[in-house]
Amino acid sequence: MTNNVPTINTNFVHIIAHEIKEDDALDVIAEEAVELAQAALKLKRTHSRTNPTTLSRDDALRALCEEYTDLMLAVDVFNLHNFIWGDSDSIDTNIKLYNGKSERWYKRVKGTLHE
Repeated sequence: MTNNVPTINTNFVHIIAHEIKEDDALDVIAEEAVELAQAALKLKRTHSRTNPTTLSRDDALRALCEEYTDLMLAVDVFNLHNFIWGDSDSIDTNIKLYNGKSERWYKRVKGTLHE
């Protein structure tokens, strides 16, 4: 069986991270975070009867995935920028935060499932 999962091309990310200023990376993160939030609300509205949208669920889901990808790319550039310019601990810190937050969320979900 052939594995057809695409791989992420990080060549562009490395170039961007090397050239961009930290403030510019933060601007992009903020902008993309807002757009992701708007896309999530739009997707939620596809389920709503009180505040519906003309956007189909599939189109709203595609928009959410695109905005998530934009934000993920911006955060990756920011993290790599910090790594290149001397803050190599930021990636380790983010991984530890991610693991801790996912564990807490898991415990909340598990607790609600067993109540």
